[in-house]
Amino acid sequence: MIHENVPTHTFWVSYYAMSFQMQHGWCHSVMNKIMMYSLVHDITESVTGDVVRTFKHSNKKLNRVISKNESKHFKSSVSDLSNAVVEEVMSRVDKYTKAVVKLADFMSIYKYLSTEYEMGNRVVVPFIKKAIEDLDKMSKGDTSYIFKCGDKPVVVNLKPEYEEMRDMLKELIQ
Repeated sequence: MIHENVPTHTFWVSYYAMSFQMQHGWCHSVMNKIMMYSLVHDITESVTGDVVRTFKHSNKKLNRVISKNESKHFKSSVSDLSNAVVEEVMSRVDKYTKAVVKLADFMSIYKYLSTEYEMGNRVVVPFIKKAIEDLDKMSKGDTSYIFKCGDKPVVVNLKPEYEEMRDMLKELIQ
């Protein structure tokens, strides 16, 4: 089993988010928000440790309780400056930024799960199935976003990326 810690995961999410955005045009202000958010998207886990996605998202109430406690524990464990930095980044996040980072998060999850599976680890199959289910739901939701690069509006549809990743995971376990 490959050990992937929170900083390693954060690196890959930031890398994938930046790579994705570069394919849709370099826009400094958009890239800045994406990079800042990707660096703090799992910041609470740097203090509490990772909570396995299939467990955390198995129940909405449980997810809310875990998220609330992660945030509370994080705020009590780090300096006021760290809290201020994270709050400033979070205040600038828009729907497109969240969507790109979530896509990059799934790219990182895909990389990890597919590597584990290809190395013979079948324990990851339930996680792969949950990722397939989540990507399927995401592809059926709101997938089109508009962001401005200077005065120019840019339209991006994430549906093809969700579907491609979902299909690659399905193919992996067939």
